[in-house]
Amino acid sequence: MNKIENMTLHEPQEKNKATKPPARVEIWVERGTILGKKVLEPKLTWSVKNGSIEKPSSIPLMDIYRIFPVTTIDRNKYPFAKTKNSFFVKSASYGDILFEAQDEKKKNTLMRNLKLVIARLASQAFMNDTVILKDYFRDTFIGEVIQHKKKSRHMLI
Repeated sequence: MNKIENMTLHEPQEKNKATKPPARVEIWVERGTILGKKVLEPKLTWSVKNGSIEKPSSIPLMDIYRIFPVTTIDRNKYPFAKTKNSFFVKSASYGDILFEAQDEKKKNTLMRNLKLVIARLASQAFMNDTVILKDYFRDTFIGEVIQHKKKSRHMLI
C-alpha cells in the first residue's frame, strides 16, 4: 500500500478527434484522512510523469467494483495498449480506466494486490473494525475517533 508503481494510462480515443498518446503515470494507494467529523476515504491515485507538476487523479477505493485483465481490446478506443500487460479498473462514478503494467507478471501482481487492499478495506468497514484506522488512514485524530467509536455504535465509514 505504501509503494509507488510505474504504469501506463490509456485514455479512450474519441472518433474524429486527435489521438491521445498513452501517459506514463505513477500509481499508488493514498491513505484516507480524518479531519474532525469529516472522513476523506482512501483512494487509488495516479499522477502523470512528465516532469511538470500536475494535480493527481484518483478514485475512492470503495468506488471500485471490478478489476480484471484485458482479454481483447477495442483498437478504435485503445490503439496503443498491449493486451497481455493491461487491466481495467471499473468504478461506479468514474467508468473504465485502462492501465498497462511493464509486463504480464507485474500486471498480475498489481491486480491481485489492489483487489486484496480493496477487499480488506470493505471487510473492515463492514465489520466496523478499528484496525481500518491504522491500516487505511493517516494518524491524524485516530485516538479521538477510537474514543468516539467506543461511545457510539455507528459505523465510521
